[in-house]
Amino acid sequence: MTTLHDPDFGLMHFDGEWTLERRVPFNGFEVPVKIKPEDTSTLTLSLVQRSAVRLALELPPDILTLAAPAVVQNYEVYRDMLGDEELPPLQVPQDVWKAVQPSYIFVPRHFDVKIPTFLLNAECDWDPEHGLVIRFRNGHADASSQQGELGC
Repeated sequence: MTTLHDPDFGLMHFDGEWTLERRVPFNGFEVPVKIKPEDTSTLTLSLVQRSAVRLALELPPDILTLAAPAVVQNYEVYRDMLGDEELPPLQVPQDVWKAVQPSYIFVPRHFDVKIPTFLLNAECDWDPEHGLVIRFRNGHADASSQQGELGC
């Protein structure tokens, strides 16, 4: 395992992807940040990836309120399929977070994408088999889906 002290992010460990020692508080969890290096031969990060990591590390205190609409949309799709008995209506959008357990933040390779993007991977009560991924672009949640279905 390779270890590096990054001037911006602190201690990072490489084991197929970089993992920051620093964690991000999210929904009561301390969430690790993982980064797939843009250049696999040098293990370096692109400027856009670095921007995405900074955005993930600096999430605003009201992020649960701001990100709720993207997650509620996914919840409502499942609720329509399963019905009220299985998934009750939410009283307020932020209630969706009671059923979400964040696992890690992932910064993918951006290749030609110029918008800093990261993905929050989580477990969710309404789809325990596939989980949930929430995409953040420029620090704002814009979509959620099953894990593996969203990219930059």
